[in-house]
Amino acid sequence: MVELNITKELNMTRGECLRRLRKHEGLSLRRAAKLAGISLAQLSELELGKHRISLDHAHALMELYGGSVKLLARLPHERD
Repeated sequence: MVELNITKELNMTRGECLRRLRKHEGLSLRRAAKLAGISLAQLSELELGKHRISLDHAHALMELYGGSVKLLARLPHERD
């Protein structure tokens, strides 16, 4: 499981967290979307914070990245 620094993780949005985890795994946006079973456009929009993540997508991405859905749920969708 990927360990994120608690101080840093709480200062990022869900989209920023998704992007950081994907890059940590060395995956391109296209490859991550394919492996998670979602469209490239959907993943791009999730990382940009344009859409809220569904539970199904959260599970698929966190399984792929080795992260925690609970961690992701604690992060804000967008900046205040």
